[in-house]
Order: sequence, then structure tokens, then C-alpha cells
Amino acid sequence: MLNKNFFIESKDFYNIIHILGIKLKVRANAYKKLANLKINNKKIVFINYFGKSYGCNPKYITEEFLRQNSDYELVWLVIDPKNEKNNFPKSVKLVPYYSLEAMEELATAGVWVDNMRKVFFWKHGLKKKKGQIYIQTWHGSLGIKNIEGDIKNESRSWRKWAKVDSANIDYILSNSRFDDELFKRCFWYSGPIVRTGHPRNDIFFSPNMEQIKTKVYSALNIPQNSKIILYAPTFRDDGDISCLNVDFSNVQKALSEKFGGEYSVVLRLHPNAAQYAEEICQNAVNGTEYPDIQELLAVSEILISDYSSCMFDFMLTKRPVFIYATDIHKYKLERGFAYPLETTPFPIASDNTELIENIKNFDNNKYLEDANKFLNFWDCTESGNSSKQTLELIKGKQC
Repeated sequence: MLNKNFFIESKDFYNIIHILGIKLKVRANAYKKLANLKINNKKIVFINYFGKSYGCNPKYITEEFLRQNSDYELVWLVIDPKNEKNNFPKSVKLVPYYSLEAMEELATAGVWVDNMRKVFFWKHGLKKKKGQIYIQTWHGSLGIKNIEGDIKNESRSWRKWAKVDSANIDYILSNSRFDDELFKRCFWYSGPIVRTGHPRNDIFFSPNMEQIKTKVYSALNIPQNSKIILYAPTFRDDGDISCLNVDFSNVQKALSEKFGGEYSVVLRLHPNAAQYAEEICQNAVNGTEYPDIQELLAVSEILISDYSSCMFDFMLTKRPVFIYATDIHKYKLERGFAYPLETTPFPIASDNTELIENIKNFDNNKYLEDANKFLNFWDCTESGNSSKQTLELIKGKQC
């Protein structure tokens, strides 16, 4: 007989303890019943940004497996499979991220591929079994802003679970000496770092650029004769958006006068600031919800950003990048930089007047020279074959 004054309600990830009408939510070990399940070495579980859309490095590794018609079972953990199914290849299995089924897929997969931390799953008891391989691709390269252990005020809880995550990683993918040093310095990681380059950057070497352009322009309803200015700032920890006040109209005019042609502005906010897109999006196309930022970068003529690592991906195209950062001093104090912003090849503006002047005075030859020096200094390795190399790494370890 149920005691109405005290009983426990079991959920997948939590137990709800009812005491005299009061509910207490207690984390449960959801993995416990899955610990003895057999591993399928031909199954790979992919995660992008805690279950967000089909993109970043995991997408391009998936695409390479599909291109080679491999016999691997490819599983993606996504927040809402029903809303995402049209964005994924039909042969990819989609599983709800916050579910016991997701935990079961992780328990039985031979390989995990992720570009963020698996904090949610570690908290609920996930254990990596002998024979399973965890490949961490991360989601930025040559990044200017401090991350992980380099952030002075990073929360203790995050550090705790980040260390658990790093202890389980078998390989981290890198594209440069900078990445190598970063992972050794601030990821609490001492395992192998593999210089494959970043799979998401293979797109910049793609022979199918016209198809990608048609896809992007159609999805965002941009005229085919218009060139794209991509504005892709990063987020602020305090949620401040007053610094994202680019004068899009004058920027369009200045770029038309400098380089010729008509321009459309596409706004792409960081996932942590996505809720502000409509507020900022006046005189711009909202590309924040477009699934894959790499496709936006690949078809854009100009990039404007501040501290986002997408600048360093876009630099591989050798097209112009302009930094618009009204809060450099504040950001440096609160978040911190891995190296001085001034050492990048990109012209820096702290207000709209300075941004317009930088566009008018842009020297493409100097920019290309500085960009090459920057890439050479950090020994950047990107050849368009990163996905193939990652696939070979996985297959080699699964033999």
C-alpha cells in the first residue's frame, strides 16, 4: 500500500522523493542498468553542441563515412529528433539527447565523437568501457578568447566535470601548434593530440561550392546576384548585446564602394545569444538558426566578428575579415585573451566610424601577407582531408 506521506517516484535520470507533500529531486544513476550491455564496434555516436543541429566537426566526419558507404551504424543525439529529421541524412539514426535511449546508445557504441563536454551524461553515471574510443574534436581553432582552464572564474562544478570528461578522451583533433599547446595547457588532458586538421574546414576545399551556395541562398531567401556579409559575433558571459550595434546600412554601402557589387547582411549569433537574434536583426537576414555555420562561411564574401574562432576558419578562404569590438577592454578583463587581438591579421574597430574607415582603407595584399604569416607562425595544418584522416583513425583503432 502506498504511503502518501512518503514515497519515491522513479524517472530515467532522477528520483522524486515525496515527503509530507514536499518533492525532492535527486539525481539517479541512469547508466547502472546499462553497464553490462555489449559494445558494437561498428556503431558511432555523434554529439554536436549538447544535442544541437547537424553541424561542426561531427557533421563532416559523418558525411565522410556516408561518402565511403561504410558499414558503420551512425547515431546522432539531438534535442528534438522530430524537428531535426529533415536536416539529417536518412541513414543516420536520431535519438533524443535527454533520454535513457541516448545513454543506451553511448553504452553500446564503439566510438564517441563530440565537440563539447559530456557533462550531462557523466553526471548521470556514464562510464566508458574498455574498448570504447572517445574522440574529442572541439569546436574552435586558433581561438582568441580564453576557454576551459584558462578562464579564471570558471565554475568549480564545470571544472570538476570537464576533468572527468578529459580523463576519458582518447584522442583530440588539432589543426595547429596553437591547438596542441592549448589542449595541453588548459584541458586537463595529457593523451594523444592528432594533427588531422578540423573536419568542418574541409568545406573550404570543396569542389561543390556552387551547390552549397544555392542551398544557403535558397534557405535564407537571398538574391543570387547579392554577396553575403556574414556578421558572426560571439556571446558575452553577462548577456550584454549593446556591443553588437553594427551599422549594417553604412557597412553595405562602404563595401559596395570598395569592392563593387550588392551586399546582403546575414546575422549569425552564437547559440548562447540566439535569443537576441530578432532584436539585432533589423536590416539583416537572420541566419542564427541555419544549421551549419561552416556553409555560411563558405559562401560569404566578407566576415565581421569580434572574438569568435570562426574568423580563423574563414581566414582559410583568404577573404577579408573585419573585427568590430566595442568592449575589448571589458572582455579582456572578464574573459581574457589567449594572445593579443592585435597580432591577428584582421583590422580592428571599436566603433562604427572606425569600421567604415577600415573597410575604405583595406589593403588586400597586406592582409594576404599577414594572414599567411599568422598561419605559418602557428603551423596551421588544413588540407581539406581532415574528415578522411579522422575516418582512418577510427577504422584503424576499430580493427
